Amino acid sequence: MKNHIFLILLLCLQLFACSDTSQVNTERHQELTRLYTGKKVPYAEHDVLGSPETLSGTNNMQWVAYYPKADFTIVTNKKTDIVRTVYLGRHEL
Repeated sequence: MKNHIFLILLLCLQLFACSDTSQVNTERHQELTRLYTGKKVPYAEHDVLGSPETLSGTNNMQWVAYYPKADFTIVTNKKTDIVRTVYLGRHEL
């Protein structure tokens, strides 16, 4: 019986931890989207964000770049240099 109670408590803690992580990720994504979407590529921030790595999905119309220090990916319009989309983590298209 004690083992069952322990397992139930452990599962509850994991559910709460996942919920908190999900909330943090949602808030972080919203903040990054607010900061970068619709704005110029953050070239001046490479020292903070890390040197961008070009990812698959890049072509003559869009640039897909992963910023390793900040751990997010942007998709930009190559013609305008404007960020269209932000993804958390490394996101290959």
